[in-house]
Amino acid sequence: MAEKRLLQELNLLNRAGPSKTNPQIIELAPIDSNESLLEWHAVIAKQTKEDSPYYYNGQWNLLISVGRDYPMKPPSIRFDSSTPIHHPNINLNTGEICLDILKSDAWSPAWNLVNLVGAVLLLLDDPEPDSPLNIDLANLFRYDKVAFESIIQFTMWKYGTFCDSRAKDHSGIKLVKGVSLEDSYVFVNPFAQPEQAHKVEESSINIEVASNSKENSEIVLEEETTSQPQEEEEEEEEEEEEEEDKEEVVIPKVNIQQPEQEHFEENEADDVALGDTTIDTSTDVSSALSLTTDQVSDLNTTKDSKMKRTTSIKKSLSSALRRDKKKKSKSKSKTKS
Repeated sequence: MAEKRLLQELNLLNRAGPSKTNPQIIELAPIDSNESLLEWHAVIAKQTKEDSPYYYNGQWNLLISVGRDYPMKPPSIRFDSSTPIHHPNINLNTGEICLDILKSDAWSPAWNLVNLVGAVLLLLDDPEPDSPLNIDLANLFRYDKVAFESIIQFTMWKYGTFCDSRAKDHSGIKLVKGVSLEDSYVFVNPFAQPEQAHKVEESSINIEVASNSKENSEIVLEEETTSQPQEEEEEEEEEEEEEEDKEEVVIPKVNIQQPEQEHFEENEADDVALGDTTIDTSTDVSSALSLTTDQVSDLNTTKDSKMKRTTSIKKSLSSALRRDKKKKSKSKSKTKS
């Protein structure tokens, strides 16, 4: 009985097709008509937002098992695990559907498989939160329709249940033809071409680069404005330190007193005749000459010792100045760092 009825339905579908009776039914046929007519599969789709305010642009597979007592009793129908769906009356993991006409009390033998799939499509647009299989999603449907739509669209993106496979973008953003970059972050109808997706991605990258360049330019300006007064203050401090060094370090002047040359007074009694061969003196000339040479040598030695002392003092002072300058330069570099 069931196979005879299913064969009649299959002949009708082959003549007209399921899309003519219901455009949201893409396919409805037996899985393998040669083996059995009791196992069917269906493909449904909500292609536009006019078809569904929440499940637009979605496509799912259904599995239908028909019993031997069909059409007196309803067949069993569930969503295929390859296309999960989030719905208050559908189990996400098993695909079980909570629908009144699937019960024997509510089923009518006048209905066929096309009517059964059509009832599932109506359930997607009009959930029944009073008898839910997913309580959290049912409460969200009651109190926040926008959040409900967002979760539905996210689940479709996650499991790839879009009508158009090109609509899924790995960035998680669904792009729309003729929609701006800001609006593209909202879940809307994603019939965008790949070229437009690349353009939107490039524009977002350019916006980020421009914002980063503005921030960097502001930072550079701040650094320049702050560095100018710091350089001026450092120059003034260096000038003041140089002046203090000049005032503090004074090279002492060593007064070297040259020894007075002893003037030998001529004795009144001595008579020296310069052109003459004879010299009349009261003292010995040779002894006098020897005394004068010894005194001159003593004077020269004292001069040399004093000059050496002054040069050593100057060298020690200059080395001390160099050490002080090195210490000050090191302290400045530490303070700057």
